[in-house]
Amino acid sequence: VFMGPVKPTDWFKKEYEVDEVRYADEIVETLKEWGVGDLLTYHGKNRDSGLELPAPTFEGMDQFNVDSSELLWNTLAELRVIKCKDEVELLEFCCKVSSLSHIHTMRRVRPNTREFLSEAEFRYQSMLRGCARCGYNCIAPAGERNVVLHYGHAAEPNQEVVLPGQLKL
Repeated sequence: VFMGPVKPTDWFKKEYEVDEVRYADEIVETLKEWGVGDLLTYHGKNRDSGLELPAPTFEGMDQFNVDSSELLWNTLAELRVIKCKDEVELLEFCCKVSSLSHIHTMRRVRPNTREFLSEAEFRYQSMLRGCARCGYNCIAPAGERNVVLHYGHAAEPNQEVVLPGQLKL
């Protein structure tokens, strides 16, 4: 897959404000340069979906001592529940933006319009309040579609007409 010209490392340093950038094909050389002998891989089973994230691999990985247990996976999963003061404040801000955007969107829903207009309005209102991205797929059903879990994706898009008198969640 061609995704355009490869950008130089200086571009990534500036764009992402990091001190060092290496390309993927330099991983073995970089790890050896840093004196790394042991690798802890990140893989495991998602506790919600049951989907398995496979262990990462790369050419030359056999030159290191690799711990393929789920130690890193389980440790990071547990750490996700611990939040510092800044993280709590950010989550509170995002919840407030989401709530206000939802209220505004629900007030603008009109009969005989498509569900995706509600999705667009919600995204727009979130952006106006400082959130450039949504943390989840927008679910904007009406009527019988309210009972469809995870509505609002490619297989069940927010495309139906909201009829007069239909419940809108």
